[in-house]
Amino acid sequence: MRHRYAGAGRPDGLRDAAAPLPAIVGFDDIPQADWQPYQLTTVQQNTALLAHHAVDLLMTRIARFSLPSRHREVPVKLIIRHSAK
Repeated sequence: MRHRYAGAGRPDGLRDAAAPLPAIVGFDDIPQADWQPYQLTTVQQNTALLAHHAVDLLMTRIARFSLPSRHREVPVKLIIRHSAK
């Protein structure tokens, strides 16, 4: 989904059209993901750690532009709810 809030309303539209409900997985684990009747499966990211790494990489790059690019991985957590069962 292009917009993280859009996933919460998709099941309503599909249900109203009597269409089968596909598995839906979102990201950021917004509070609405846990609302009834949606219960959207989501990938939870540590946004504070992502921001910390982004600022660190940016400041390092500004200070020493000639350094090679670096790659950092931030662990995520899959929270399985009703939408993917």
